[in-house]
Order: sequence, then C-alpha cells, then structure tokens
Amino acid sequence: MSTGTSYQSPPGAWNQWGTGSPTMGDLFSTASLSPTAKSHVTRVYGALGVCGVLSAVGASVSPFNNPLVPFALSFLSLLGVTLMRPGKENDGMRYGLLGSFALFKGMVLSPLLLHLLDMYPSVVTSALMTTVILFASLSASAALSSRRLGMYMGALIGALTAVLSFTLLAQLFLGSQFMATTELFLGLFLFSAYVIYDTQLMLGKVERGILDVPGDAAQLYVDMVAIFIRVAILLAKQRDEQHGRRGGGGHGHRQGRSKRH
Repeated sequence: MSTGTSYQSPPGAWNQWGTGSPTMGDLFSTASLSPTAKSHVTRVYGALGVCGVLSAVGASVSPFNNPLVPFALSFLSLLGVTLMRPGKENDGMRYGLLGSFALFKGMVLSPLLLHLLDMYPSVVTSALMTTVILFASLSASAALSSRRLGMYMGALIGALTAVLSFTLLAQLFLGSQFMATTELFLGLFLFSAYVIYDTQLMLGKVERGILDVPGDAAQLYVDMVAIFIRVAILLAKQRDEQHGRRGGGGHGHRQGRSKRH
C-alpha cells in the first residue's frame, strides 16, 4: 500500500465530514480518466490485491471456532476506515484498519472455504477466478464508459435491495430451495451493480480532488467478497446437482469425508 498522501481536498469539495454535497456531475461526468485518476485507481487496485492476500492468510490460520468473533472485529475495522477522517495524520491507522478488516474477513470465511475445499476443491479456485474477472470487467466498464452509470445503478440497487429483502423474508417462512437460489442470484446482481456504482463514485470524488485510497478500497473489497461468496455457493450447488443426477454415489462419499472433520 502506498505511503504517499492518500487524501487531497480543495476548498468546498464534498466529503462526509465537511461542507458541500456530491453533485450530479459525480455520477454523470463524461471526462476521460486523468493521470491522477489512473494513478488513484492503480493504488486502489493494489490495495485490493493486498486485502486479498490478507484474507487468504486469515482463512488459513483462523484461531476462532465461532465466526461471530472475527465478524465483529472485521465490522469494527471497516467502521474505523469509514468513519476516521482521511488525511496524512490518519493514513497509517486507516491502512492498518483496512488490513485488519481484510484479515478478519478471511477468518469469517474460513468455515465456508474449508467446507468447499473438503467437498469440491476446484470450486474455490473457479469462484476466485470468476470473481476477479467479473469484478475487473464491471469496474473497467464503469471507469471507461463515456457516460457515468452511477445514477442508473443507484436506482437498480434500490430495486434489487427491495426485491432481495422480500426474497429473504419469503425464504425465512417458506424454506424453499428455489427461493434460496433466487436469493443468491439477486445478491450477485446487487453487488455487481454496487461495483459499478462504487467505482463511479470513486472516480467522481477523484475528479473533485478527493483521493481516499483506503476508503475506496474498503468499499470495493466489500463488493468483491460478497460476489465471491455467492459465486462459490452457486458453483457448489451446481456440483451437488450434477452428482445428484449421477445417482448420489458421490454424495455419500462426500458425506463420509465430512464426518471425518
């Protein structure tokens, strides 16, 4: 992660602590990416790569049997990155909180990853590659599009959130397998839209002189992890269905392996 200044804000520029407000230009700007924007995006992507490594480490060495503990720690770390005011005096602390968020997020995912590795080892690799390709494609399309799509994504996110909430409620009472799969796909579409939306907002802030690497990386990493989880579960469900059509022999074998753990 960069040790340089991660935040610059001219007088009157919007930020969550000062005066002013985001404008429609942040979402509909048609300007090409400036050298400053390209440099900022590169630093954010670099921070995302470091977060991915830290999450992998966290998933491998997690000392917690209960995922609620690392979940609480990851939430508090994310809250710290979000609420702490950007600036040179807080850069070190915010990068540290971003790293701890990624580390504890990996610990949260550890039970799921271990289960998938036990059942279908190739699913984790496939889900990771799919997530990286999907994230890169969505983020690049948002960054290089001639017209900012943020407002449209905001409306889509609102609609998907409402539908997803209804689906979760229905799943709670009905326990339908179809509703569970629908919930996964809706969540995948929702966080895919968030990637575009958050990328657009990041670029809008950069054009106004607001360069916040840890804050932007944290937002995008939340989206990325959410996509990975849903892709991994959907791929695992697909494998289950394939084994079921083959007569269930593989299913019994997998149950036997699971009992040894």
